Amino acid sequence: MKSNLFRIIHWGILFVCFLPHVCKSERYVTIDPDGFTYIREKPDVRSKIIGKVERYKPFYDAYSLCMNEEDYSSVPENWMPVVLDEETGSVGYVYRKYIRDIYELPRVEHVWCCPCSELYPVMKNDSMSQSDYEYRLRGRSLSENCQVTFTHQQTTVLVAVKPLDSIDELPPPEGWVIGGHRSKDDFYLREITITSPDKIYTFPDDMLHRFNFINSPVRKYQSGDECMVYTNVLIGHFGEIYIQISGGDAAESFDVIWSIVDGELFWEDIWRAC
Repeated sequence: MKSNLFRIIHWGILFVCFLPHVCKSERYVTIDPDGFTYIREKPDVRSKIIGKVERYKPFYDAYSLCMNEEDYSSVPENWMPVVLDEETGSVGYVYRKYIRDIYELPRVEHVWCCPCSELYPVMKNDSMSQSDYEYRLRGRSLSENCQVTFTHQQTTVLVAVKPLDSIDELPPPEGWVIGGHRSKDDFYLREITITSPDKIYTFPDDMLHRFNFINSPVRKYQSGDECMVYTNVLIGHFGEIYIQISGGDAAESFDVIWSIVDGELFWEDIWRAC
């Protein structure tokens, strides 16, 4: 682990409108005991090695590329076409035995501060359209400082948000805002802290303040008979932790995954809609 934070974080940010970037957030990680998996030019173990995917770093399958018209139906089932370079859209192949869908990793049990059925009462007035009313209703929580905690063995992950209308000024982001134009009806990430037996690591404010949420990502939302959640913590094959949070809407949708190794941030990957 390198000592300089900005040397160990990869800002894997994929921009909207610049093709052929990734447009679906289907990501994988290597479970190869060697710590990496080779990417080959063709789906054959004798084919040329053109890259590799490394431990703790999510990567994308080729089906996720925007406007991808390639036909991979002839690729053997034990191989997967993966994105080698998001800028050029170049593709290679990895052996499926050594990779795992990140969203199929074990999920950590959580404690939510806001039950699914609880919504902050928003009064509808004549000047508010039904869609605006429903939009505001979705995002309000009963607690101004809502949070969720995840505990795995001796490590606890705390994710907390704060509604923007509860502060005098919007927290200044460094660079652009991810998740759409920021308004007082929205939320921002107040804190992410990882507590392990020998250390406490808190994400820098300027990293968290880049994200904007029209709905609180640390509460549950009713969708038919199910509760939808936008924040998850998953456990990797080697004991690493992945924090996954979704936000935005339509073209402003995004999904961020942080990998935590030895109680500290190791990697960041941000997907944004095409």
